[in-house]
Amino acid sequence: MDRIENQSDYYILFNFHDGYYSLTVVPNYIVIATDTKEGLNKACEVQSILYKLIKVEFNLQSNDFIVELKNNEYFDKVIIHEYLAYDPEKGEDATLTKEQFVALLKEDYKEYLEKNGRLTFESNAYGVVPRTEVHAVNEVS
Repeated sequence: MDRIENQSDYYILFNFHDGYYSLTVVPNYIVIATDTKEGLNKACEVQSILYKLIKVEFNLQSNDFIVELKNNEYFDKVIIHEYLAYDPEKGEDATLTKEQFVALLKEDYKEYLEKNGRLTFESNAYGVVPRTEVHAVNEVS
């Protein structure tokens, strides 16, 4: 695709959540757009396909997140870009480090994780972010 002047690269991002906990997952799929609105419009065309190709879960035994990607023609890697937990007292999400996120998650889901060994996160939203604003927090191939 030829780039038109004033266009930028945007990554599509997906919010995967369970309860008060959410992860921002970014596949290496880029849309080229003149602004965020156009980027969202382009993302809208493919997001219903892309999110189904990603499965995110926390595994108690490995004490880490496992991201499974279905074989596809759109992307081959993702990163976990952001860890968020909703703070009901403040009425907003707080950005956490991975370590903080895992500690809180394990505390809140202790019984569930002890019984099941893993917690699956579901995608509930998508968006776009300029390519220059995405820094690998946890790259997964």
